[in-house]
Amino acid sequence: PPLFQLRQASSSMEHLLASIRGVPEDGVDGAGGGRQRRRPHLLYASAPPPDPSDLVDSGGGGGGPRDVLLEEGEVYRRTAGAVDELLAATYHKTDGIYSVGLRFPTVYGPWGREGNPDYDLAAAAAARLRRPNLTDVDRNDDGRNDDDGGEARQLLNATGLLGPASDAERSVLFVDDAVEAIIAAMQYRREGDEPVVFTARSGERTTWAAFARTVAVHASALIRGAYDARGGDALEQRLSGGGRLRDSTGWAPRTCLKEGILKLLG
Repeated sequence: PPLFQLRQASSSMEHLLASIRGVPEDGVDGAGGGRQRRRPHLLYASAPPPDPSDLVDSGGGGGGPRDVLLEEGEVYRRTAGAVDELLAATYHKTDGIYSVGLRFPTVYGPWGREGNPDYDLAAAAAARLRRPNLTDVDRNDDGRNDDDGGEARQLLNATGLLGPASDAERSVLFVDDAVEAIIAAMQYRREGDEPVVFTARSGERTTWAAFARTVAVHASALIRGAYDARGGDALEQRLSGGGRLRDSTGWAPRTCLKEGILKLLG
């Protein structure tokens, strides 16, 4: 297990909590009196633990073991999130530090980075369109690709996502909705100052195979238009670049999966 990486992540969280512990709950700046200081509370990003939808048959036949189909980075993210939540609960018990944790599912959208499946699929679609291999007959009048199944399979293959894991369902959240969830959680203070952990849910689930099909259907018109209007460099720059939460803060996601993918591509 990547214990060194986990320790690095937990050290950052522990440093933040220790810094907050050093601020008196109702202290005063400077000797002899000064402005009043109030101990800040901590908002941090976490991740949900694996759920049954992350499990599929391992291929060994009926009744065999089941595999967790999560990318290595996702396993690390979820483990690090669990450690952070444990540290936050411990520092509240020992030092009374208030915190709000936000468990995020897979966040997607523009300004991603290489290695994220949504980024890689969009980048692969852009790369294929630099070398046009679809005839005019393959496209609808609006520029969409009719052969979305075959094109999606090629995108999955080009990004290394082709395989059983591409059919595993996962919760997704558009990046703009994630930012609004953070802003809402920053303004929340639980009665009694008990720490709380929310899950930011969009209510939408997808697979990378379905995600790739949507990218394949719409990439031709959107990405080709972006190249025509802004040039390839501008497009490359753009690509690189829960229930209780709703009840407690009023936050709700506003971007459906299809709209989010269109924004990612456009």
